[in-house]
Amino acid sequence: GAEGFTVKAASGAQLGVLAYPDEPWLFDHANPVSAPKATWAAQKSIEVYCEYDAEKLKLDQNDTISDIERTRRELKLKQKINDAQAHIETELTKDEADLQVREDQFHEVTPLQSDDLVGAFKGYEIRTLVHGMTNAEQGPIIDSLIAGDNRQLLLAVLQAPLGMGRLSSIALDGWKSLRDREEPQRRAGFDLHKSRNDWGRRIVNAAQGALSARLRAN
Repeated sequence: GAEGFTVKAASGAQLGVLAYPDEPWLFDHANPVSAPKATWAAQKSIEVYCEYDAEKLKLDQNDTISDIERTRRELKLKQKINDAQAHIETELTKDEADLQVREDQFHEVTPLQSDDLVGAFKGYEIRTLVHGMTNAEQGPIIDSLIAGDNRQLLLAVLQAPLGMGRLSSIALDGWKSLRDREEPQRRAGFDLHKSRNDWGRRIVNAAQGALSARLRAN
């Protein structure tokens, strides 16, 4: 349907409704090397579900083996499926963590260079001025920090040797906003990667949730 798709396994069991990706081409990747990790994880989790369903069906229909042998094969199948699920989870989690590291690096505050005496003095001047203000006088300063529209003010607060209390946390958010505006293409790249991972995560959770329920039931 328009809202998503279902997967019908060999036994007739259905997995879904699973959400379509925002970018339809995400499901067109046949090459796991070039595919985004979210695509790989989503497709692999569905494959693992269908693989378990098919092998379990074949095992249930096999009346030539003893109960002991059937139990042995079922345990072996469950172990294989659990290992596959763990691998998918590890790889997707690693990709999510790598993305967060890159975004954190992108938002890192520019450190004050030890030989930048002019920058150090300007920062000290600004901090001294702000410290001497009343709460009411600090209003426009806080508005500017929130907006992230004054790089020099942001750095003066963020490079304070002992921090500046709540102004530091406000300035950090403003700095992130400034960096996002300075390099919109990189910001858009992070957002796109996050969106893909969110979609992949939803598919993986749905497939693994349905599979875990079946593994517990059998």
